Amino acid sequence: MRKWIKAHALSTYYGLALFFVLLIMAFVGATTPAADLAELWSGYWRFIDENQHYTNIYTLALYALKVSPLMWLTLLFAFAPSLAAVITTFISDGGAGFRQLMSRFKPWLDGVSATQGLKVYGCIFGFFLAWAACHLWIIATWGTPEQYSTSLAPFYGSIIIGLPLFFVGFFLDEGGTLEELGWRGFALPVLMQQFSPLKATLVLGTLWWFWHMPRELPQLLSGRELDILLLNQLKFWLYCVAISILITYVFNRTGGSVWAGILIHGGLNLVNKSVGLNVVDILGFRLSEPFILLMAIVLVIGTGSELGRRRTKHSSVNQGRSQNDTA
Repeated sequence: MRKWIKAHALSTYYGLALFFVLLIMAFVGATTPAADLAELWSGYWRFIDENQHYTNIYTLALYALKVSPLMWLTLLFAFAPSLAAVITTFISDGGAGFRQLMSRFKPWLDGVSATQGLKVYGCIFGFFLAWAACHLWIIATWGTPEQYSTSLAPFYGSIIIGLPLFFVGFFLDEGGTLEELGWRGFALPVLMQQFSPLKATLVLGTLWWFWHMPRELPQLLSGRELDILLLNQLKFWLYCVAISILITYVFNRTGGSVWAGILIHGGLNLVNKSVGLNVVDILGFRLSEPFILLMAIVLVIGTGSELGRRRTKHSSVNQGRSQNDTA
């Protein structure tokens, strides 16, 4: 069994990640009537509005503690890829493999100096700060005073006072913080053993998109128009691939650090869920979608199929793993 899993590590990992979320969805469907589930989420959105906050690990956990323990499953859903990565690594490579996986939490790895790494992270934080400011400018220019105040409410109504909370928000996103050890810490390096960084990223972006599909099942079963659902999924697939291209580039420039995924994934969700919601009301679409797609295209044109890869000994999770593993 261990030998087979080692030879099919990516397939095992992805199968587990899908199994966990399907198990969660099946449990919720079997134990919670649809009306109760709808009320649970309606209550959560009211909770968010009343507390002038946005969705993240803190608010999900607080709601789970105060209102419904069922909300813990949302966090478990997000943690599924990382849990799958840990289990697969332990089974296939034991403690040594686990330590190597955890080493990707180093902010920069082989071949990248502290100065180079800090420049990369400085650019990430600077970009998202400017991105949030762009959203606030749109709201201040074309929105209402109420929209502007609600956008700043999670940050105590002040840009200066809320600035530290904005940076903390990078690490509170349930998607970036809980998922990325699996997607970029485990799956991306394994894929880059077999393919160029660009091809590996296209594959991973698609796998990442498809992993989210179980959460769409309630909408499909509720009778939502199939054409609208398919169009939304096409847009989401493009978004997942585009984000993956950005993350792979930063991942490579830091020598293979998982913080590339955590900060970019978390930063996008942070802006979209806080100041970005009112921009959607004003413009009619999420501003990040066309912009991130454009950035991804520019990166591919500028860096080619290597996406900034540095040839280092940390270019794989386990260098002894079979090159024949497939998704």
